[in-house]
Amino acid sequence: MFNVSIDFLLSYKPEIVKIANEDEELLKSKYFWKPSVNLILNSVLNQIPPTKPLRVLEMACDDGYCALVLARLGYIVTAFDNSAIKIERARQLAKLIRVKIELTQDNLLDYDFVGRFDVIYSLNGLNGVAIRDRAALFEKIKGHTNENGLNIFETVASKNLEQSLFQKNEYFWKSGELFGFYTDWKYEVMEEQIIAGGDYKNFMVSRKI
Repeated sequence: MFNVSIDFLLSYKPEIVKIANEDEELLKSKYFWKPSVNLILNSVLNQIPPTKPLRVLEMACDDGYCALVLARLGYIVTAFDNSAIKIERARQLAKLIRVKIELTQDNLLDYDFVGRFDVIYSLNGLNGVAIRDRAALFEKIKGHTNENGLNIFETVASKNLEQSLFQKNEYFWKSGELFGFYTDWKYEVMEEQIIAGGDYKNFMVSRKI
């Protein structure tokens, strides 16, 4: 009603985040240079273009670059991140390019899904999910995805366990582990690319059928 956030009403004053000149120019331009952002954008636009109102959720949205572009292209976008500073920066960027987007400070495991989405994605957020929490998280994500909707995720993993920095870490992802949670869906994209030191990036676009 007052067109302000709950934080504002509760007198919480977030740290002011200055928008760099390069960010401003980037957001005003038609395309983004960030490879990971372009990878997500291309996947969404190619697989499920905004020919009708489509709900999109970005998990662990960082500064909201990808979410803001999708909102500008006509998708109905919700995004969250556990960093208050990053969410505030995303709000400022949204005002800068005059797009409507729902932004919330929250984390992957506690986020309360409202309704269903046509696309749910995260660039790097899953890397922080412990092994014990993954099955339940994916079931929740899949349950809140519309029929014919997409889930788009990437994780960092390693085939050389003895050389991996994540060997004794509860957050370690096995190579190909991400794909195993979607055997009952249709794989639109299922890729593995080497990135450094025996580590790999697993990238997946799956469709609910």
